[in-house]
Amino acid sequence: KSILPTCPCCGEFLVYEYRLREIPPEIPWFTIDPGGGLVEIAPFG
Repeated sequence: KSILPTCPCCGEFLVYEYRLREIPPEIPWFTIDPGGGLVEIAPFG
């Protein structure tokens, strides 16, 4: 994407989709919300 998506609630930039590339897909720390954005569902250890 050419620009960072922003949270519709708080306006913060959503960078989870970029961080997700560094995390193996089998680790269920992130989920894709209905809007297509990535939501953090667990804290980093």
